[in-house]
Amino acid sequence: MNEITRIHLARTAYEIDTTAKKHLEKYLTAIKKSLGDEVDALEDIEIRMTEILASRGVVKDSVITENDVKALREQLGEPTAFSSKDEETSQEHKSTKNKTDSFATKKYFRDTDNAVIGGVLSGFSAYTGWDVTLLRVLFVVLAFFTAGFAFLLYLVVWICAPEATTTSEKLEMRGEPVNIDSIKESAKSFGDKAEKAGQQAEVKLEKFSQEIETKSTSISNALGRVIMIFFGIIGLIVIFALIFSLIISANAVIGSIATMDIIAKPLLITAASLTVGFIALLIVLGSIIVIGLLTGSFKKGTKVGLITSFILSVLLLSGVAGTTSAWFNIAGIDGTTQVVNKIIDDSNHRFDQHWPNIQFTEPQD
Repeated sequence: MNEITRIHLARTAYEIDTTAKKHLEKYLTAIKKSLGDEVDALEDIEIRMTEILASRGVVKDSVITENDVKALREQLGEPTAFSSKDEETSQEHKSTKNKTDSFATKKYFRDTDNAVIGGVLSGFSAYTGWDVTLLRVLFVVLAFFTAGFAFLLYLVVWICAPEATTTSEKLEMRGEPVNIDSIKESAKSFGDKAEKAGQQAEVKLEKFSQEIETKSTSISNALGRVIMIFFGIIGLIVIFALIFSLIISANAVIGSIATMDIIAKPLLITAASLTVGFIALLIVLGSIIVIGLLTGSFKKGTKVGLITSFILSVLLLSGVAGTTSAWFNIAGIDGTTQVVNKIIDDSNHRFDQHWPNIQFTEPQD
């Protein structure tokens, strides 16, 4: 009587006698050494073991015997640990094994790895070896000539046909031998594809983020340019209005002062002239800023012009303050009031001469 113990293969519980367990553990240890770094393939191999056991009637909670372990070794083959020294030997082993298993069972599965919709046509391509693109073109043609019956057939196969999920099922779908070597190669190929897909996804994501950043920068630059042009146009209108006002007011003020009989007239004319020059410099300063806004750049020459105009305007403002203060001390409040009233009267008279049809009405209470 053999002692019975419990093990798990691919998360499936089995009973096994102790002698068979020793042989199975030795076999699995050899497989692990053969896989090396490709330990992910071990789970697919265990899944294949459960499929082989199920074909022998050994299901969950059934007892695995020595004959069952022997059958596993015969169908899966003996594991080989590859190295650079025995690479040729391993290749010969693969070739011999493939010849031995050349009549591997082929089954139809839906190939969802290469699917467009449900993997029906890609699975049929793997099963028959036909080009999947040609099959898809034929399907569209058949769908047109069968008034949509091909679509109904596609849905039926989609619902009924199983999906190739495990490595062994994917090998059976292509009619390849399901042994340790083929499972190992398939798992390695899947890992390479996944790594390549991850790298491509990373490159696409980086490219997409760069495009988003470029477009965001372009939109921000365009928006900033529109704002600059908008304020530049407003500034241009204001400058033209200031130039027009300066010409009229300077003509009126200086003309009125020149015809008046007042104390220290030259000093007051100098103050008025400096004031006109100060306002003119402010207009020049504003014009430089407007040009920078409209052109979208403040070059080195523009910056020099701004600084120069600002310094000159400060000097003129100091001159205006000094001459005006000196004249005010000489003329006093009465003289200042007389000059201001005279300038207002002359300005109204000049306005009536140039625009006689324009009348201003005082607001009523």
